Order: sequence, then C-alpha cells, then structure tokens
Amino acid sequence: LRQVQFLSHQSKIASKIELFTALPASGTEASLDTAQFKRLGYLSLDNNERSQFQARELKSVYVDVSAQFLRMLFHKCHVNKYNIVNQVGLIALNCLGEVLGPDLAVGPPPPNAALARGDTPAAPAQARQQHTPSHLPPAQHQQKQQQQQQSQ
Repeated sequence: LRQVQFLSHQSKIASKIELFTALPASGTEASLDTAQFKRLGYLSLDNNERSQFQARELKSVYVDVSAQFLRMLFHKCHVNKYNIVNQVGLIALNCLGEVLGPDLAVGPPPPNAALARGDTPAAPAQARQQHTPSHLPPAQHQQKQQQQQQSQ
C-alpha cells in the first residue's frame, strides 16, 4: 500500500482519522479477527467553516507499507449547523499500491515498481503490458491496456 486518499464530506467532517494496517504472518490464514494491527498515524481534517461547508477536503497520505488489511478509525465530528446529529461522512476512499505476491509479503515494497520489474522508458510496449494486473475484470483489463497504449 503506497498511498491512501480520503475525500471528506463537506459538512459531516471527522476531526481526525487514524490509520492502522495488518499483514498476517506467513503461513497463517488471513483473518480480520486474528490480525495484529499496527498504528501508522493520523490525519486531521479542517472544520470547513471558511467555505461555509461548500467544499470537500481531499487528503492524501503516503504510507509505503505491506498490508493486507486497512483499518480506519474516525474520531468525533466537527459540530456545525448542518450536522446536528454528529455524523461523519466519507465521499471517497482511494487505496493505491501493488498487489502483494508471495515474494513481497515478507518485506517492504520496492521503492519504484517499474524499476523493480526491470522496465525502462525505452522498453517495448508489449513488455510493459504483461505487467498489467490480471485481477481486473476483463473489461477493465482491456481499458487499462488501451490507456497504456495511448500514453506511449
């Protein structure tokens, strides 16, 4: 997991979000009940009074950690006239990183995935396409390949 992006609701805003990750030990079954979570830290969100609760806040957190589970703890909300029942809302969550394989599960992720795979800017398009994640549904896989071809 390289980066986590949060898009907060414009009026139902948590004061703080804590992040925890877990990676089961090799040879053990991945279970949320037995996972040992490690606290990565927290991020604070603005109360949004300056925009009169019209804007949404996007926060990006760079974590660079091997993880199978991500836990988020939302703390109390910022109280305002649009949030009288003390709710917190998250519009979007985007987790960016690479799929863990058996060779990566024991150590930290490589600093640059393209360099770890041996890709270079001059590598042929077919060599880069073979690294497209195969876990995508066929339509998304095809769309990803088309995007890669257009970017060349």
